[in-house]
Amino acid sequence: MSTSWSEFLEAQGAQFNDDQVLAFPQPPLSSQPTLVDLTPMGIIHISGEGSDKLLQGQLTCDINQVSESQAQFGAYCTPKGRMIGNFWIWRVDNDFLLFLSRNVIEHFIQTLSKYAVFYKCSISNHSQKWVQLAILGNEANTTLSQTGLPTANDTLQVTTQNQLQIISLPGQQGYLINCPIDQAENYWLTFSKHCSPAGYGYWQHYLVDQGIAWINQQFQEKYIPQQFNMQFIEGISFKKGCYTGQEIVARTQYLGKLKSRLYHLKLPDNATALPGQPLYSPAHNSSVGEIISLNHPTHSTEALAVLMTKAVNNDNVYLDQDLSKKVQLLSLPYTITNEGS
Repeated sequence: MSTSWSEFLEAQGAQFNDDQVLAFPQPPLSSQPTLVDLTPMGIIHISGEGSDKLLQGQLTCDINQVSESQAQFGAYCTPKGRMIGNFWIWRVDNDFLLFLSRNVIEHFIQTLSKYAVFYKCSISNHSQKWVQLAILGNEANTTLSQTGLPTANDTLQVTTQNQLQIISLPGQQGYLINCPIDQAENYWLTFSKHCSPAGYGYWQHYLVDQGIAWINQQFQEKYIPQQFNMQFIEGISFKKGCYTGQEIVARTQYLGKLKSRLYHLKLPDNATALPGQPLYSPAHNSSVGEIISLNHPTHSTEALAVLMTKAVNNDNVYLDQDLSKKVQLLSLPYTITNEGS
């Protein structure tokens, strides 16, 4: 996080835990959208005449569908199909910006740069040049209109104004704002007139509700895209042709059987949980999956977890090895098709 940006947020009353804003002095008003700083996320910038060819041969999404007005969900995989990172990607002029977990960026760039030299491309970490904000809630459109910014109707639609990129979020629950660092303070103050500043937990809550999980350093090179349900949220193109890891991803989709995937869970009352925490079932001698993300950094009530399908089908998944804290399966906002195939 930029020192000046963190100092600015502190001056607005932000309380921090490492790079996460935990809370502000006043609880958010239910009548207003929430305004959230997304510092744990970051930006990769890719430029050069061969960028399109490089990315089309490396990423799971179809780069031909990415434009200045439309972002795409995608992933970057190892040759074995394990995700190095997943992201939203869009164009700015002739370049590409990727929005992803900040702590995977270094390894992501190191790996992709091995191929970039053949395509006359430049790949840089631009997290210090941009600030990402989220405006979350049903009244987010009103907030943008009140501040003179354009709204959108389609998922991951991108609009640009004064170097500001505004991306409509899945579920029509708000916007991602990518703002140049030198304009961030002014925009925060402007948005704060119509929004309630809130901690990072509000972003986590939104992601869990939407069934969206980001690869972070803890889970790098562990899961294939289908285990994060990316085939159901347009994060994988099965028509674009070859890319790194494509053989494994395609084989799993058409010939294999996906034994585990992402599920939305309600945690037992007063339970404590952490990302990476194993989950158990009486029908198995070892864990049947693990928690990937939680809907609040300190007071979690729901989670996203990668679980064995068989264990979920038996409705016997527990947070503890003693099988005393049973979790409850919740619905996802997108359709799950071809379960187990």
